[in-house]
Amino acid sequence: MKNIKYIICALLLITIVFTNIASALVVELKYDDGNLDGGNSFGLWGLDSFSYGFDGGPRGQAVMFSPGQTNFTINTVRVLGKKYGLDSKMRIEIWDDNKKVVYKKIYNHSDHFKYTDSWIWGDINIPNVKVSGDFYVVLFTGSMNPSNVPTTGIYIGYDNSTITGRSYEVDNYSTIAWISEIPQSTTNWMIRVIGDEIPPSNNDIVAYYRGLGQYPNTVETSDLLKAADDWRNNIIPSGFSVSIATSQLLTLADEWRSS
Repeated sequence: MKNIKYIICALLLITIVFTNIASALVVELKYDDGNLDGGNSFGLWGLDSFSYGFDGGPRGQAVMFSPGQTNFTINTVRVLGKKYGLDSKMRIEIWDDNKKVVYKKIYNHSDHFKYTDSWIWGDINIPNVKVSGDFYVVLFTGSMNPSNVPTTGIYIGYDNSTITGRSYEVDNYSTIAWISEIPQSTTNWMIRVIGDEIPPSNNDIVAYYRGLGQYPNTVETSDLLKAADDWRNNIIPSGFSVSIATSQLLTLADEWRSS
């Protein structure tokens, strides 16, 4: 009888995970409205490009992000861009709230922006970089003046629909600045982040569900089903700030199976 109940609960948990976990955890952070109002290339204009090597240069475009949860895992950075000229190098950096570099990597322009006259969203995979609180995404494209011969660069798209105060330029590798002629106040770089919001620690909630039934130190079938139902419907028990997490629900299931 116990095995039959376990199979029923296991099927219920599998159904819940596959139908809900993606929409519940994965989010896209963005501050542009999706409508392209212009593009700007930024980097090596007026500088001796050969003095900086081929790593994207000292100047970049940045967006500050504020995830809904304190803890956030970055999986992808999306950039609306258009390449021009020869192929060259670009560098992406992730900064924490104190502007300390927590991740960086160098790519070819053509890795994410092909030779085309069309604007495209370039998706840059990030290896599950964890941040806490506000963070910055900074893109150093090493762009030259498009009228130079030869030239190289990437136009980064922007919209000017609203004032968000989140778009910046970076000079000398790490100094927040604004050098471009377009106004900062109405410029929103079309740089986005896709990642996972991580709920705050909620360990005692396992004990809460374990203690609901007749035997407070044992996970009973009714305890597990109640926890699964609350998880599926995102119900927060009285006295807690968040609902039960997937890992905690699976902990209850393991205890129930072993009891």
